[in-house]
Amino acid sequence: MLLGCLKLSADAFMVISTTQEKNILCPHAKCQGVSDKKFELLKEEGDDTLWLCTTCNRTTRGLIQHVAHLEQKLSALEVKMENKASKEEIEKLEKRVEAIEEKLDPETEVFAKKLEEALKEQQEIIQRNTAMKVAESMEHEGKNNTDEVQKAVDEVKEQDRRKCNIILYNVPESESTNNDARREHDVAVIKELMKEELVVEAAIKEDNRGVPRVTRLGKKEQGKIRPLRVVFSSPEDQRKVLGKAKNLANSKIEARKKIIIKPDLTQLQRGAEKKLVEEKKVKNQEAKEKKEEEDWVIYRGRVTRRSQIKSQKKVSVSTSTGSLEEEFKDATQA
Repeated sequence: MLLGCLKLSADAFMVISTTQEKNILCPHAKCQGVSDKKFELLKEEGDDTLWLCTTCNRTTRGLIQHVAHLEQKLSALEVKMENKASKEEIEKLEKRVEAIEEKLDPETEVFAKKLEEALKEQQEIIQRNTAMKVAESMEHEGKNNTDEVQKAVDEVKEQDRRKCNIILYNVPESESTNNDARREHDVAVIKELMKEELVVEAAIKEDNRGVPRVTRLGKKEQGKIRPLRVVFSSPEDQRKVLGKAKNLANSKIEARKKIIIKPDLTQLQRGAEKKLVEEKKVKNQEAKEKKEEEDWVIYRGRVTRRSQIKSQKKVSVSTSTGSLEEEFKDATQA
């Protein structure tokens, strides 16, 4: 009887697992001594009736435990897959964010530079317009009439003509007697300075023949180094070079430390600068005599204490007054 149950246990499980009824009854009633009448009563007992023989009970318990174990593994696997999917999604999002940041960083930097250049250009336009309005006002009020008006107009035009220029002092000259060879030497020196010391890219303007606009000022004299004028393609390039002029003071090459880079000023601007330089020297001398800190500098067209300046620009040229910032070395050093 027991052997019969063992042989039928698998079939019994099939019956149990595939039955459409809600009550579950083992088919081994006869081998367990259960009469047909009792078995029928069990079938009619209700939806929650569960009856198994001893063998089926033992087998079913093992199967239930096995199924429960499989369900645990399945749940763990599902969680793992969900975590993996989440991790992959996070990694994808991180990569997308990094890609966006890499794209935005240079674009933001370019935009900031363009904005700065536009603001500087707008400032120059405002200054020129202001000078023009002063000239018009003078003409309207009859102050010094035509001569003064013409001087103001000419000054504005001259400043505008020089806005792309710089002047370099103490740049050694070529010993060649050939003009082209000397110019090539000067161009090569300028490009080396921009690449190795100033670390900027700026285009030197060329004339109609394609010759770089690089010129030595004045007559060549033995033992003297003439100033070197360079014309760039745009005011932005000129400002970039002036902005890095201070780098030369930290050059590893001793001869380059002596080089001074300044904007190409008009006569009126040079006169205004000279007055500011003299005023700065007087104030620092007075501070020295009083044993105070010698911190008087030229800033935005006036002489002021360095401690009073909240934010300084490395290089700034005021076209309205012709003044230079403190960072420019005095013209008398050239």
